[in-house]
Amino acid sequence: MFDYQRKILQTEPPGYLKALEDFGAIALMQKLARTTAKECDFQQLFSLTALLIKHFAANLNCDWLTAYLYAVQMGRAEELSGILAMSNAVPLPADSPAFFLEAQPSRYRFGEVLRWIPLEDEETGLNDWGIVIGRFYGYAPERCRWMWCYLLLLDPDSPSARWCVVDTAWENDLERYDDE
Repeated sequence: MFDYQRKILQTEPPGYLKALEDFGAIALMQKLARTTAKECDFQQLFSLTALLIKHFAANLNCDWLTAYLYAVQMGRAEELSGILAMSNAVPLPADSPAFFLEAQPSRYRFGEVLRWIPLEDEETGLNDWGIVIGRFYGYAPERCRWMWCYLLLLDPDSPSARWCVVDTAWENDLERYDDE
């Protein structure tokens, strides 16, 4: 691994290293060095770090920026930093196209009438039901895996239809509905 402090201090003015540390550039370079192993030299690593910082800045989500600014103004930047450190990116396998092509086929077809499976302690008969109008293969964080998610147009007689027209549900939470 590169000795960043020695290399940077030799070529840059005093205070430069501190600025890089304060803005997280050194931590980013160290992480990139671990990731790329011995595939690039120091100058390539430095260029890659600069390129990524420019990319992050250009693609900053303005909604996030507003939330971060509010947290800083309220004196809660450290709490926000802790929450961000706990958040995980959606895990995508390295062979993503093959991963999606090998996904199990969806269980339900468009136009089928489905209902939410009643919870064990909930036999009130107040479960929603509707017609499948869409589906997508998405990541279910509560199950830590990828699975089918369905878009259901709720039946007008469904309990939630008064305030909700369309809802989503994971495949394992649904079953075919036979109107008795």
